[in-house]
Amino acid sequence: MLTSVAETDCLLGPLFESPSGAIAAPTVHDGRVYTVSKHGKVFCLDARKGGVIWSKDLEKQFGTESPRWGLAGSAVIVDGMVVLNSGTHGIALNRTDGSLVWQNGKGAAA
Repeated sequence: MLTSVAETDCLLGPLFESPSGAIAAPTVHDGRVYTVSKHGKVFCLDARKGGVIWSKDLEKQFGTESPRWGLAGSAVIVDGMVVLNSGTHGIALNRTDGSLVWQNGKGAAA
């Protein structure tokens, strides 16, 4: 399982300035891996095959701003949602298709 997800590094690698990749730990739930880059790129990956199921750009699609050090919080799965910290605010996406469920603000952390 981890081998196929690790192969997605070619998809995720260019999104990070750091060669170490994401700051946040990936979240694994029900056959899917949820990860967020420090620049607000969110991915839902198939844990078995490693393919991208859906992806979102929090800044471009939802108007959030990342703090200057980047996003570092891992996704939390609750009630069918992927809940994320985005700066000093929160955002919840539908875990199945990545659509917006709720959002409470858009500003960056100070």
